[in-house]
Amino acid sequence: MTATDPTIFTRQRPPVHPDKRRETREAIANAHRRNDLQRADALRTHQGIVREWTRYILGRMFRDRTGSYRPFVLNNLIEQDAVTQSDKTCERRRVLTNVCETATLALNPAVSKSHPTRHRPTDSCGLIVLPATTVGGVHLHGFIRTPRAYQHAVQVVAAGLMIAFQTKNIWISDVTELQQDGASLDYLSKTWKQEDRHWDQLEFVPSHVFTRLQEKPYDT
Repeated sequence: MTATDPTIFTRQRPPVHPDKRRETREAIANAHRRNDLQRADALRTHQGIVREWTRYILGRMFRDRTGSYRPFVLNNLIEQDAVTQSDKTCERRRVLTNVCETATLALNPAVSKSHPTRHRPTDSCGLIVLPATTVGGVHLHGFIRTPRAYQHAVQVVAAGLMIAFQTKNIWISDVTELQQDGASLDYLSKTWKQEDRHWDQLEFVPSHVFTRLQEKPYDT
C-alpha cells in the first residue's frame, strides 16, 4: 500500500500580491499615526485645562485675604458603596460638606447650627478637592481653607476628615500654598503614569462658602 500524499488535503491560500501587502501595511501605519495624533491632541487639551485650573485656584487663594490654604493628601479612604460613580461623587461631596460645616460650627459655637449658610464665609472652613486614582484605589489631593483668625482650625478639619473616611493616613503641609509659591499645584499639574488625577471632578466644598467669598472680597 502506498502512503497518501498529505498535501492533497491541505487548503492552499492564494498568493497575496505585493501591492496588496504594501497597501495593508500603509493602512495600519496610517491608523497608528491617526491614533497618535488624537492622543497628542487630547493630551494638549487636558494640559491646557489643567493650566487654567491651576491659575484659577492660585488666583482665588491670593484674593482670599482672610483665609489660609494648606495642601493635604488623604489616603486609605473607606467610602460607602454606591451604584454608580456619580452616586459616589455626590456622597463624597455630602461628607466633605458636613466635615467643613461641623468644623466651622466648632470654631464658631455662637452661630446657628440649623442655618450653617448664615455665618460669614470668612469664618468658614472649606476644601478644594482633587480626587485621584491608583492601583490602591481613590485618594484625595487638595487644600484645606481655614480662617486666618483660627490657627488651630486646620487640625479640626483634619480630624473631621479622618473620622468621616475612617483613616489616619493624612498629610498636611506645614506651610500654605501661597507661602510655597504654588509648588503643590505645580506638582498636581504634572502627569504620572501610576496615578490618574481627575481634574474633571475638582470641587470647591462647601460650594456656597466659595461662591460667597468670590462675590465679595471680605477684606475686613
